[in-house]
Amino acid sequence: MSAVIDTIGGWMIAFGVIAGLGMLVRQFGLGVRTRDFDGWFEAFWLGYAVLIAALQIWHLVLPIDWRASLIVTVVGVVGLVAWVRTGDYIGSPLPRTGLNRSVPKWSPVSPILYLLALSPIALWIANRALSGQMDFDSGFYHLSSIRWLNDYPIVPGLGNLHYRFAFNQSFFLFVAALNVYPIFDQGFHLANSLLLIVAIAQCLALALKVLRAPKEVSPYRLFATFCLPILVYRAIYSPFSADISSPSPDLCIFVLQMVLALAFIRYVYEPFADEKSERLTVVFILTLAVVGVTSKLSFAAFGTSVMLLTLMVWLVRHRDPGKRRAAITFAARALIGVGLVLGGVWMARGAILSGYPLFPSSLGALPVDYRVPPAIRREAELWVYSFARQPGGDMDTVLGNWNWVNGWFARMHADLGPYLFLIPFYVTLGSWFAALILAAPRYLKRLLHHAPPLIPPAAAAIFWFLSAPDPRFIGSAFWILALWGMVLCLVELARIFPKNVPTSLIRVIPLGALVSAWLIVAGGYPDALRLDLDFPALPVTPIRVYETATGLRVNVSGDPNNTMLLWDMPPPASPYLLPLLEARGNALRDGFRMRDDATLNPPGT
Repeated sequence: MSAVIDTIGGWMIAFGVIAGLGMLVRQFGLGVRTRDFDGWFEAFWLGYAVLIAALQIWHLVLPIDWRASLIVTVVGVVGLVAWVRTGDYIGSPLPRTGLNRSVPKWSPVSPILYLLALSPIALWIANRALSGQMDFDSGFYHLSSIRWLNDYPIVPGLGNLHYRFAFNQSFFLFVAALNVYPIFDQGFHLANSLLLIVAIAQCLALALKVLRAPKEVSPYRLFATFCLPILVYRAIYSPFSADISSPSPDLCIFVLQMVLALAFIRYVYEPFADEKSERLTVVFILTLAVVGVTSKLSFAAFGTSVMLLTLMVWLVRHRDPGKRRAAITFAARALIGVGLVLGGVWMARGAILSGYPLFPSSLGALPVDYRVPPAIRREAELWVYSFARQPGGDMDTVLGNWNWVNGWFARMHADLGPYLFLIPFYVTLGSWFAALILAAPRYLKRLLHHAPPLIPPAAAAIFWFLSAPDPRFIGSAFWILALWGMVLCLVELARIFPKNVPTSLIRVIPLGALVSAWLIVAGGYPDALRLDLDFPALPVTPIRVYETATGLRVNVSGDPNNTMLLWDMPPPASPYLLPLLEARGNALRDGFRMRDDATLNPPGT
């Protein structure tokens, strides 16, 4: 069968299973029943967090193999069937506050119209997911990390073999769980593409609601509508950053930031039917924020900001003396529970992999024999910062001054730089300048009321520039700033001209977003509707065996022109020659260690 059909079929199965996991938590764990089409997507993202939590715990004792995938599938199907049997996937949704301050009625999305709008986009995303283009880092350590997850339970000191194995990116667990029948070892083609197509489908559903009921439009729905073409464009061909056809966590971060921004905007600006629904939303936001941090540390500023703001809003809304204690208790329990189940286990995994809970940070270093040597840990920490500023430059020189800025800004015009940074940056400046003019001078307080969604992406942007300012590490933060500014311009126009903003003008926005998405599909990839594609074969690197001083035999690249690329090389494999590397036991699962004075490139190697 065509790999395109396999990919789309895999999406549907995975979506049902993961949404079933989310519904078990939502409906039967927290006692919240859904009557909105949005509930399908909320269930998926909550289920994705549950899946990551379960896989993190499972991998502490067992590999991520068919047993883990089977158990997750069975539980997810049980949750899905139980949810469907209740009949709560149809009916009246929760009320929302519209742009005109009215409470909108339910505006159902026509299934036929929805499928017609989504189908060409889905076919294009599936084709892009089967591209043979791969990130350099996929051959460097992504695929090797996933192979360790599939073949072994967590390995103490694995970071000594290749320090990038200790980056502890939980997204790889999701990829590993997809490496089952019938797409053995091809799960990375589904992983990023599944997250992206679900986010696109969610924004498309909200855009069609705006199109169908323009009088019931809200800032939340407008923001989702603006997100639609931005998400579709993220799958475009890029010469150095494929992402969607690679197991790179960068696209995962991009999508999770968009979804978390949507959830936060909905929480802050739209009412809830009851307190149970509001509590679920708080848990949902906290959970997704922590999952983002575990996926990649570059998410930390964004995720932490969203968590703190969400808890602040929750406590402000429940500041009445009769509610204060219960509100504080719930907030503390939610934060501690999510933190322990997701963040605590994730930090424990980091400590096992490297001896540092937050590797490559030295914070909380443990006195264990498998701890990554200080010199290698320092290089792991500073290399990312240096490379993002000036690739190929001397690490200490680059980090010692600001001379890198001129060359850095010039590089922002290449590859994904314009899309991820330059264009949204300029749109942000323009949209917020316009919003200030429209709101000035009497209504500037209104802009302060709409400021909370700006804080997480602004914090992420500042953290990004001061740490590792490579465009692919910023995710969608600049686009969130830009799109929220555009939403506020429309909000202010509706306030200034309450009777002169016709519904036909509002309908132009979702139509423009949908047409833009289709134009991206039509122009971005010439084979957008091909159904005869197959899963591309992975590159193969010749192997030679390197023996350390202790007799440990390590597979390394036998290609003198590509010594860093491992691809799917059998373990133990490393791009480095490490004479001081040794095994901690008789089996690979016992782990690896090195002396504290070891360096990454010892003299004479």
